[in-house]
Amino acid sequence: MPNDIISGFTPDKYYTLGSKTFWYLFSKNSLFGFVFLVIALIISVVRAYSTGDPGIIGFLRIASWFSFIIAVVGFVIAFVSGKIIHKNTGFILGEDALLLRHGVFTKEEFAIPYRQIQNIEIERTFGDQMMGISKLIILTAGHENDEEEKKDDSEGIIPSIDSNIAVSLEAELLKRANVQKVIQVK
Repeated sequence: MPNDIISGFTPDKYYTLGSKTFWYLFSKNSLFGFVFLVIALIISVVRAYSTGDPGIIGFLRIASWFSFIIAVVGFVIAFVSGKIIHKNTGFILGEDALLLRHGVFTKEEFAIPYRQIQNIEIERTFGDQMMGISKLIILTAGHENDEEEKKDDSEGIIPSIDSNIAVSLEAELLKRANVQKVIQVK
């Protein structure tokens, strides 16, 4: 069963956040490579339309290739770092609690007991909807702040997870926590 489509969760099995989340992480980390790709293209266009000194044209050729190589290295680094972060981030539905794991050099794992879950919110910005990802916020007992502070201080925030996994996880957690979905109309 692929991690992208979850019809039922296997107890004590580690789940990643889905392939769309990997592509989100890659795109978030690839700005450096994209900037140097644009620089390489601009230099190449200037070189193509330049009729000046051959020394300047040679310098522009070297600068465009150098910028292109830096862009490729930036994309490779973004891909590898996205893959590493994606592999080291996930969740386990334990018998009594949801375990969230993340971190590469400093690995953190914390548990949210089902009995403390009060509500779960799924947020999707326009960009998130286009990429097919969501932000999952697990509101737990003990947070008496106003609504915006609850979202920021909540124990369980998964900043990016595939939307279909988020919906399935929300339903499963609410079922295990024996909580009815709270819908707020603003």
